[in-house]
Amino acid sequence: MRKMILFIFATVVLLLCNSAFAAKVNKVELNYKDGFTIARIDVEGIVRFSHQTEIAKDGKPYRVIVDVLSATHNLGAKVFTNLPPCPVKSIRSSQYSVTPEKVVRIVFDMDSERIYRIDSDNKSITLTFSDKGTKQFPVWATTGFVKKQQPAPAKKKVMASTKTEKSVKQINNTINEDRMLSLEGAKKTVTDTKQKVVAKKEVSKSQPVKKTTVVKVD
Repeated sequence: MRKMILFIFATVVLLLCNSAFAAKVNKVELNYKDGFTIARIDVEGIVRFSHQTEIAKDGKPYRVIVDVLSATHNLGAKVFTNLPPCPVKSIRSSQYSVTPEKVVRIVFDMDSERIYRIDSDNKSITLTFSDKGTKQFPVWATTGFVKKQQPAPAKKKVMASTKTEKSVKQINNTINEDRMLSLEGAKKTVTDTKQKVVAKKEVSKSQPVKKTTVVKVD
């Protein structure tokens, strides 16, 4: 039980240390000098790394892989293809792992198998590729590349109402028209009623009056 507690404690301390002292990979730069293409990886913090190569296979080119240890990815983008004419055809990068240790992986896709030398100092890791066929090119760097942001959703345009409010004069005219229609309807109703009454009286006058015969019985 005590060993288990010590192991957990050591693991927590290690994770905290990794987070507190994690370096940042901020930039990759390419330049040409005296027959060599030079790739420099700028690291902010303690520089620790490993490297390896992979031969071309399954449609993938020859690759030089650099793992920056105890580091976080801060290059802005992850894939860089618009490179100067040199043996490095593209650069791919990622936060390769987070636990138990943060590792940033940088992959250099090459035009062919190349002999290279790798060095480091307190600020960077430098790869030097033998390159007699390349001409001088301007310094290229990943600085300025940023993550593509999703466009903000377009705001819906609020259509202005085509209806206009009636003026006071128009409202009064409408009220007067309604009142006149009501009065005309009332007059018509009274007139119709009078005509019905007159017609009823005329009908009553035209009917013959029945005479009653009285028979006297002895």
